[in-house]
Amino acid sequence: MTLETWQEKAQTERVQAASAMPQEWRLPESFLQKATQHAQKAILDIPRECRLLEEQDINTTENYDATALVLRGLPLASSRQPRW
Repeated sequence: MTLETWQEKAQTERVQAASAMPQEWRLPESFLQKATQHAQKAILDIPRECRLLEEQDINTTENYDATALVLRGLPLASSRQPRW
């Protein structure tokens, strides 16, 4: 019996997680490639570029941290009704 390395185990888990996710929830491959190439900046741009969030939610996530949200009493995106 051979033991899996942590990298092999992680890859197995990634494959299982991806196969359980509905296709329509997945980001387009072009965004995933961009995220890999440009790391931090690309990841921060994905919600705006993919139109995953409404403009109010983008404004909230780009301009406030958790402390500021609590102090301002702004509703969190998850507390609103979903769009679908």
